[in-house]
Amino acid sequence: MLDLLPLTPAMAAEVAHRLTGSLSTLLLDADQATALTPRVLRLARRPGQDADAYLTKTLDILERDRQAAALSARRKTQGRSASDITLDRLFGMDEAVALGRDLVRDLAAYAAGQLGWSQMPRGILLSGPPGCGKTAFASALAASCKVPLIHGSYAAWHATGSGHQGDFLIAMGRAFAEAVSRAPAVLFIDEVDSFPVRETLTHRQREYSIQVVNALLAEIDGVAGREGVVILAACNHPHMLDPALVRSGRLERHIRIGRLDRAARARILRDCLGAELPDLDLEPVLIKTEGASGADVVRLVRDARGRARAAGRSLVAADLVAAPTEIRSERHLRTVAVHEAGHAVAACVLRPGSVRAVSIRAAGEASGRLVGEIGRDCLTAVDIADVLVILLAGRAAELELLGMASVGAGGSDTSDLAHATLLATNSIVSLGLDPGGSLVWRGHQTASSVTSVLAYSPAIEAQVRDMLDHALAAARNLVRQYLGAVERLSGLLLREGSVDGEMAQRLLGEN
Repeated sequence: MLDLLPLTPAMAAEVAHRLTGSLSTLLLDADQATALTPRVLRLARRPGQDADAYLTKTLDILERDRQAAALSARRKTQGRSASDITLDRLFGMDEAVALGRDLVRDLAAYAAGQLGWSQMPRGILLSGPPGCGKTAFASALAASCKVPLIHGSYAAWHATGSGHQGDFLIAMGRAFAEAVSRAPAVLFIDEVDSFPVRETLTHRQREYSIQVVNALLAEIDGVAGREGVVILAACNHPHMLDPALVRSGRLERHIRIGRLDRAARARILRDCLGAELPDLDLEPVLIKTEGASGADVVRLVRDARGRARAAGRSLVAADLVAAPTEIRSERHLRTVAVHEAGHAVAACVLRPGSVRAVSIRAAGEASGRLVGEIGRDCLTAVDIADVLVILLAGRAAELELLGMASVGAGGSDTSDLAHATLLATNSIVSLGLDPGGSLVWRGHQTASSVTSVLAYSPAIEAQVRDMLDHALAAARNLVRQYLGAVERLSGLLLREGSVDGEMAQRLLGEN
């Protein structure tokens, strides 16, 4: 038996460095580092992560484990498994809620013998960014249908036993068997994009992974042939799913959930506040939460109540707009603020009116974000060149204001560099905008396929490199021209955390 000592914050940072090859600007506190286990460290790993993204993911897993343990304890105490949240209390995901209402109606008709199970959808896939409400939808669907919710995931099944394949398959099979035995029921498979794509596997555990995916497909096929089980799966990256998972008869219905608009955030705030602060002016809070997910809004209200309790008083409006506890260093925050200000100023210059908000509040793996529609009406080579400049303006701002670039533009397939590389490649191979004049369509590329195209086509890779080099040079010129606006916006972001699009546009006029 091997006894492992708890990790320290420095040890956690070293683990992140060894796994990702980059240095972290995020330092965990002692309690967070101590809570890290080999399981959490293993499950947090994602392709293309930098050190900060990796450590952020470990915190996400720890929080999910904490919530799951609290929910399990509450269920044991209450003697029930239904969620208090129903479809009526979900906002900003209209398509998903409409589908949920159809399932409520059809399950009732099925239970009454008025509808055959063959008329029900075989499986549903929900996709969207972290915190957008996928798990909340699963709970609300089960509660609205008045049926049990059985929860499973690659991480949960992998964590059972010793982590060997046999233990994994037994745990997965047990979840499917429980769903069948308790039918009608909802079987929710979270983070289904953790299962690998079989045709891309090349590592030494290839056979292990292929058998795991094959077993999942077999389980889904088995449940599909048995009545009463609604299969619901969720992921952040639908393009990373094995194609066999999303064919007809399996996860055949795909619902995408995006970020919340202002009206949805207002409804969530009002729902969370209940009878508290009935006359509250929501506008300052809505500005602060521009681009936030539903989970972010709920956490904001929870944190505000915590501040009020700590002060020994009732909740007041100031609690909702107070700055949250920040674990990132001043240096990290300054870099993020400059980076996001660069994006926003470039977007305001090249695509006026496209910016809804810019924020340096961390969400999921993102340290900050620009909320808007910079890619709308992207119809010509000039439009694509403008979008490339906006995508690289964050890195350009770091170079001009800080003297060097950070890792902030790179990392996962949702990073600035990934988006820019994909857009430039597709403009050449599939959109008919090849600078060399070729109209040959060579297939529309995705994040999972573009690296292979560039690796095996040196000429295309050279063209893409030239486009990105030109875009970065143009972005640096733009940042130099509007340096005052970038500095003012980055300073405002450091003070406020987020700025709406109108304010960003006004700062541009003061240049």
